[in-house]
Amino acid sequence: MKFTLLYQQVMQRSDIPSSIRDNLVPEDASAFFEYRIMNIKKLYPYISDRLSDILLHFTVKPKAYYSSVNELISDYKEMLAADFS
Repeated sequence: MKFTLLYQQVMQRSDIPSSIRDNLVPEDASAFFEYRIMNIKKLYPYISDRLSDILLHFTVKPKAYYSSVNELISDYKEMLAADFS
């Protein structure tokens, strides 16, 4: 399965369980690339919570925004240190 599945592709693929398809909402999509899913934890539950939280900042209706690139970089470095070291 490709890591860059589009919303429409997920909804049409028979190899993706209906439980996942039924759980997706338009708010899980990217604010920058129409129909790209940013809430990838719904597709890949094994994704780290820290990585998922970073990506959720870029959805259509994020719960939180980055006010600077430094905040993003800080979260990214923390995620790398905690999940990939």
